[in-house]
Amino acid sequence: MTIMGINGLWHILKPAAQICTLSNVTLMNSYSAVDRTSFLCIGADISVIMNKCVAADKAAHMYQHRFSGALHIFFFKLCKFLCEAPVIVIFVFEGPDRPSFKHRRKINTQTILEWSQQYKAISELFGFYWLQAPSKAEAELALLSRNKAIDVILTSDSDLLVFGAGHVMKSIAHLETYEVYNMDAIKDNPSVGLSQGGLLLIAILWWRLLRWA
Repeated sequence: MTIMGINGLWHILKPAAQICTLSNVTLMNSYSAVDRTSFLCIGADISVIMNKCVAADKAAHMYQHRFSGALHIFFFKLCKFLCEAPVIVIFVFEGPDRPSFKHRRKINTQTILEWSQQYKAISELFGFYWLQAPSKAEAELALLSRNKAIDVILTSDSDLLVFGAGHVMKSIAHLETYEVYNMDAIKDNPSVGLSQGGLLLIAILWWRLLRWA
C-alpha cells in the first residue's frame, strides 16, 4: 500500500471516473440545491482531511503552533461544504483497535488524541456529525456505504473501493472538482471491467509484492 491506498489503482480506474463539482454530485444523486429538505450524506475519513490541512498549513507557513493553522484550514473547508451544496458530512475517526502500524510506519496515538477532540467540536458547531470507528476508519466507511447509511465517501484512499464502498469521490488537487467513482460504472466500463472481487485480487497481489520486496 501507499499512503493513499494501492499504488496505481486510481490510474487503473480513471476511465470509469466522472469529473464533477459537489453540486453536480448532489444532482446525480437526485438531491436539489433548491429543495433543501433533502441532503446528500457524505462520509469522510477525518485523518485524510487532517493530513491535507496540515500539509497546506506547512506549505503556507501560516501558524507557529502545529495544530492552529490546520484547524483554521479545516474551518474554511466546512464553510465551503455548506456553501456549495445541501450536504451532511459524517467524519469518521479511527478507533482504539486500529493497527499500531500503518503503511510500515508507527502511528503516533498521542498526536491523534491531541487534535481529534478539537476537530469533533468544530464539526458539531457546523451541524455535522462524527463517528468513532472500532478500528480502521476506511473499513467503517465502507460498511456504512454497503448498508446505504451514507450516499458517498470523500477520500483520497483507493482502499475504500477494495473494502466494498459503492460510491466514492476523490478531490482533484487545486481544482473545485472531484473524480467520482461508482462500482457499477467500474464493472461496466470496457476499459476497466473490475468487480469488487477483482479489486480485492489486485490488493492481495500488491500486498504479496510488498512482502517479497
